[in-house]
Amino acid sequence: MNLLMLIGGLFALLLGGDWLVRSSVSLSSRLKLSPLIVGMTIVSIGTSAPELMVSVKASMSGLPDMAMGNVIGSNIANISMILGLTALVISIPVNKETVNFTWPVMLLASLMVFAFSLNSSIERWEGIILLSALPLFIYLLWRRAKKSNAPIDAENTKSYNLVFSLVLLGLGVTGLVYGANFMIRGAIGLAEALGVSERVISLTIVAFGTSVPELATSLVAAFRKQMDISVGNLIGSNIFNIFGILGIASIINPVGVSPQMLHIDIPVAIGIVLLLGLCFIPLKRPVLSRWKGLILIVFYLAYFYIVFN
Repeated sequence: MNLLMLIGGLFALLLGGDWLVRSSVSLSSRLKLSPLIVGMTIVSIGTSAPELMVSVKASMSGLPDMAMGNVIGSNIANISMILGLTALVISIPVNKETVNFTWPVMLLASLMVFAFSLNSSIERWEGIILLSALPLFIYLLWRRAKKSNAPIDAENTKSYNLVFSLVLLGLGVTGLVYGANFMIRGAIGLAEALGVSERVISLTIVAFGTSVPELATSLVAAFRKQMDISVGNLIGSNIFNIFGILGIASIINPVGVSPQMLHIDIPVAIGIVLLLGLCFIPLKRPVLSRWKGLILIVFYLAYFYIVFN
């Protein structure tokens, strides 16, 4: 039963996330937003909705390892496994704005989590700081993106009428809410049955499961030559995970940070951000080639091995 609930939760999250992304991209197309803005805001927030639901419910249920582990594990999976898989399928040219602005913001957000975790807890006032940084980031991104005249590729963007887009949006949110509930219950039951810690389950099964919408979105965007959406979705999702999700979760309940999370998982999350920065070399024409994608995947598999040993 626990396994069925976990699988059902994953399916509902995937379906809800897909509907949410489709409706968000459709609405953004009607608003004539650039691919950079779409990838970093609407799509990344939409695909991060499963992480939001899982972490908020975990925080309300008094499960700090799952609230924290879902965010950190998802961030590691997004950059190493999911971006690595996308680059392995097709080489991805990287927008200079990603190198000059959004990647440094992602690194800063990761370092803030580490600094706030040094006392083994992210307090409510620290959550307020994290959450306050999100609208500031979106505003600065919007200001910088105004300088870019790159339009959305209408041929590769499915656009629906306004009513259908809003209905799809509502269905997506509903799927995410119920999917998060089933996943939390199934993951806890499975962890207890297998004798596996809450931290391990949240960092692996739950984190990767809630990252499935990012994987689908990034692969589809890459095949459709919407590279800004493909990369922007993942980096924007990581930033939203920290500023938005962890901020909200710690405001609801201070999030405790275990020694393993502080000394292993958070440093690994920072390390993968730094590794991604090295993958941007040469800076004049940054490209995530297939061999760089393979390096990112190997990094994730090594981390996965460490978690289970």
